[in-house]
Amino acid sequence: MRFAVYTVPASSHMRVMSGLARELDSLGHTVCAIGLEDQEPWFRAAGIEFVSACIQDFPHGEVERRYHPIRTMFGLDVVREAASVACDVGIGVLKDGERAVRVSRADALILDSCARGFEMVAMNLGIPFAHLSAQVHEDYSGGTPPCYFDWGPDASMEAIARNKAGVRSLLQLAGPGRAAALKYLSERGITPDLSTAYPFLSKQAWITQVPKEFDFASPLWPEQLFHAGLISPPEVSTTTEFPWERLTGDPFIYVTMGTMLNGSAERLRLVVQAAQAKGRQVVVSTGPYLQPDDLGELAENTITVSYAPQIDLLKLADLCITHGGLNTVLESLYHGVPLVVLPIGFDQPGVAARVAHFGVGRFLNTQTPDRDVLAAMIEEVLGDPSYRNAARRMQEKIAWQNGAQRAARHLHDVMQR
Repeated sequence: MRFAVYTVPASSHMRVMSGLARELDSLGHTVCAIGLEDQEPWFRAAGIEFVSACIQDFPHGEVERRYHPIRTMFGLDVVREAASVACDVGIGVLKDGERAVRVSRADALILDSCARGFEMVAMNLGIPFAHLSAQVHEDYSGGTPPCYFDWGPDASMEAIARNKAGVRSLLQLAGPGRAAALKYLSERGITPDLSTAYPFLSKQAWITQVPKEFDFASPLWPEQLFHAGLISPPEVSTTTEFPWERLTGDPFIYVTMGTMLNGSAERLRLVVQAAQAKGRQVVVSTGPYLQPDDLGELAENTITVSYAPQIDLLKLADLCITHGGLNTVLESLYHGVPLVVLPIGFDQPGVAARVAHFGVGRFLNTQTPDRDVLAAMIEEVLGDPSYRNAARRMQEKIAWQNGAQRAARHLHDVMQR
């Protein structure tokens, strides 16, 4: 079978799709990618055939222009601005998607649940499609909190009402894109079931990276939801230079604020200063939008790099301080490393809520953390063995899962029925 994958222009999401593509290829399938022009170099470098879409609406450079203001935003401001971009991309897909799918020669589509438009195109063309959530899968039923909030699970009537109010606020942000999708389907004689929480969701497969053991339980999850576990492939350490000789052998904390919403040098500097203490070392990955020198003067034994061999460092780390990106959190837990999470936007509050709920760490959801409060939280997670023990118990439950293999095998079975 020939699959075409489509995802948002974020490296973490594209890594997930590339990991899945590799496993599908090992099962005898072929995979190409459909995407915006700015995504082409990434997929080509991964050895994946690429078909451009929405060239007129999103020519080369347009993604970066639209996303640039988001890099220093926080909280729901991130969600609002990203939703605006997503609506415009989705409308572009409705105009150009049929052409792109035909050029791809795909028998089936694998669609990022955050990237809208191609599910409508697939419905119209009669092509089977599956959804994949590279971030925390969205709950529109109200059974669990929407992942864009840091609320824990709660089955009370008040909490369910709060969850549903959160869902309504999110759907309002998606309003223009949703209206365009319904118009597209109506013009083609297709009537989705709007009485359900998921009118555009694949009926065949919805795959999530979140392990079931790290998810909030709910009887309202659709039956086609499949918890695969971490799909994103590990970074190849040989491609990332790192001054290993500077590691002192002291306990160390690994700090990363991801690769997309990490444009605030002041916030990262505050985090590193809170983590520094006598008798331990801090390793900082600044990401693509900050330079190590942007953080100013730090403790002499602090190692600051633009990119770090994350997996190899997590094998040695005593604590990971992170923005709460799902890939980083799962990679930490796969190695039994407890966490302090400082969510910035997108699904990161929902990831942070799961970290706290399962006792594998703490979180602080504020744009400008108080350094003393953060330092005390770091000392708590490092000093209280319950966090390390909980992280190791989670490691025992999930580390055996090869999410990419499980997801590929599931798709292989489901899509060929």
